[in-house]
Amino acid sequence: MQEEITRIRRLRDEALESAGLAANPPQSAVFDRPAEGIGYRIGKVQKRAFDETKALRTKGLERRADNR
Repeated sequence: MQEEITRIRRLRDEALESAGLAANPPQSAVFDRPAEGIGYRIGKVQKRAFDETKALRTKGLERRADNR
């Protein structure tokens, strides 16, 4: 389980970097918790985590498209 949490956090960190938000990441109900508490009182935690990451990746794509 710890490996999956690390993998998901790494994917989010990469998406934050791509979106230009690594220095000041938006608040996250999923990711702003220690690994032991991730998912506590959050329904469908994996879906929410990937939805957040997907939104950040989209911002990264938009950012790169604007810079062309």
